[in-house]
Amino acid sequence: MIRQAVISLGAATPFRLFKSTTHGREVSHVYVNPHIGGKLASERQREILAQAERHHLARQLAAVARASRRAARAERRLRLAVRRAVRLRAGLEQ
Repeated sequence: MIRQAVISLGAATPFRLFKSTTHGREVSHVYVNPHIGGKLASERQREILAQAERHHLARQLAAVARASRRAARAERRLRLAVRRAVRLRAGLEQ
């Protein structure tokens, strides 16, 4: 048995909420004007693309930061190796 009730959200809104009871379970359906539904979908797509762009930039920033730390670590190792070589050479000359 299907019972349906239409709940209006106001005269100015393009949405109508349908509540139906099917097999003892209440289900809500929203009717949206197709034109407005398309605009909502386009807006949602823009939001998703903007979020993806932000995530991409964050991943790029993290990659650059990792590369920078790696380069700094390599530079410190090189300086340490040069200092050790100088100390060893000074120790051998004495």
